[in-house]
Amino acid sequence: MNTLRELGEFVGIPQDSGEYGAPIPPIGLRLVSKLLAPVSTAEQRASMRAMISLIPTLPPVGLEAQLLSPGSGKEPYVVDIRVSSTTALVISTRVCPILSGQEFPGSQNYGSKEGSYSTTLAPGQWDLLVKRAGISAAGYTKLSKSFRVTVVRDEPLPPQSRPHIKVDHEGPANATRFVVTGSGFLLNQAAEGQYAITVRIVNRPNVQDWLMIRTGSDADGKIHLETDALDMGSLPRNAADQAILNFSATDKRKDPNSTPANEPLWSNTTTFTWTPSNGFNA
Repeated sequence: MNTLRELGEFVGIPQDSGEYGAPIPPIGLRLVSKLLAPVSTAEQRASMRAMISLIPTLPPVGLEAQLLSPGSGKEPYVVDIRVSSTTALVISTRVCPILSGQEFPGSQNYGSKEGSYSTTLAPGQWDLLVKRAGISAAGYTKLSKSFRVTVVRDEPLPPQSRPHIKVDHEGPANATRFVVTGSGFLLNQAAEGQYAITVRIVNRPNVQDWLMIRTGSDADGKIHLETDALDMGSLPRNAADQAILNFSATDKRKDPNSTPANEPLWSNTTTFTWTPSNGFNA
């Protein structure tokens, strides 16, 4: 290496216009000295021979980067990449996201310093390319490391099949028993404990007046419950002189599509209306 052109080509000036701008600037002592500034003195940068002598002392250019986030996930997915620092002479270090061959705007230039890159990715299969350019004793060096990340859409869960109940009544108005039967519940649930099936009876004229009764399910997910005798005439009635009872049931399952999410997965609601003059109207 005896000429300024040879020195410039060795440190990569004509090879990487993306690092220096386009068109490629002419090789000059000022640009070469600017590249070597982090590892040289002012006196060395003033002399082409001094800079040529400096080249063999430059350490190798390496690249260490880690993907800290999972390799796949649902949107909104935040990718996190950590780039380690180095003592080598680095011109640029950038992280560039690529989707289906299209490169999107990347990170800032971290140079030789430690960098933390974080961004939100849309659904798709991404390649996160960490690119580093530097100068070592072997000359201009380009390194890269790629991480593949798959992001899927956060589709709402399909609605669960709700259990279904049927309610019958028997006996006179002053001693009415209700028989609750149903299907589609979790199988073989005990009648007591945290996994019992819960039957809810709500007095509509006064929604604060409700009753929860526990029962079990059989091997087919069916339930059968008979209530104690109830005097319908003792229930609160609305302005139309109606006593209204709502029946529904649930097991331990949650409804991910409820508002708010994960409310109990209730069955259908069966309603009975009773008036002193007309009796039941279900």
